[in-house]
Amino acid sequence: MKKRYVIGICICIVIVVFLAGRYTGLHSYDIAFAKKIRNVEQATGVVVLRLADGQYRPMGTAFLVQEEGYFLTAHHVIHESHTEAGSLSQNGVPYLLIRSNLGSNEMFQVEDIQNDDLAEKDILLFKAKDFNLDLDPLKIAQPEDVKRPGMEVGFVGFTIIDNPTSPDYSLFSGKGTLSNVGTNFNSQRIYTVYGIATHGFSGGAVFLSSNGKVIGLVEGGGGDELGKTGIVYVPPVHDVPRIIANLKQPPQEYSS
Repeated sequence: MKKRYVIGICICIVIVVFLAGRYTGLHSYDIAFAKKIRNVEQATGVVVLRLADGQYRPMGTAFLVQEEGYFLTAHHVIHESHTEAGSLSQNGVPYLLIRSNLGSNEMFQVEDIQNDDLAEKDILLFKAKDFNLDLDPLKIAQPEDVKRPGMEVGFVGFTIIDNPTSPDYSLFSGKGTLSNVGTNFNSQRIYTVYGIATHGFSGGAVFLSSNGKVIGLVEGGGGDELGKTGIVYVPPVHDVPRIIANLKQPPQEYSS
């Protein structure tokens, strides 16, 4: 009798653990995915605009792709923001704010690396001036890694609250599904992902859940509010390592 009681208790424990893993995501796959999310988060910073009055306005997301301080973001995050600030008679200079591996927030001035091929895809490669943090850059996927629609992807970006007196931002991550591999109006390859993205996600990394390699960055789309899903437009970044390896022009500082 006692033996049956012990066996019954053990079966109940196994069922509870199984259901907990099924409905809360506490199983080996999600643990592995959580580690990939953590790696991406550590290489992710927020792009801010320093205004003439000394205030900083968060504008979008960027991520590290080369240990010497080369980052990617969406082209419109910096260039449209820079223009917008000028139209308000508040000349702005873009900076990168990123957390070090010691937990402190560090700020670096953004230096532009002009590349028309990337700009046409709404991608901007920039260098963080005097970058000195010991952070691991994200690995870039090859086109052949993106095999078919339906592949699970992850993404990391900053949500931005546009409060005129006190703008705020916070890091957010989640999952999505590669919904299409197509071309944009310039006949360039572009991915679409069904997932969550909101204001501030532009420039954030989109990566394969299987290996953590980045396939592209968030250009736009998604739900209107955080927590609502939608179609996210993701221009590929497969050619970025080659572009970095062949850089000839030095990066240029943005002037106020």
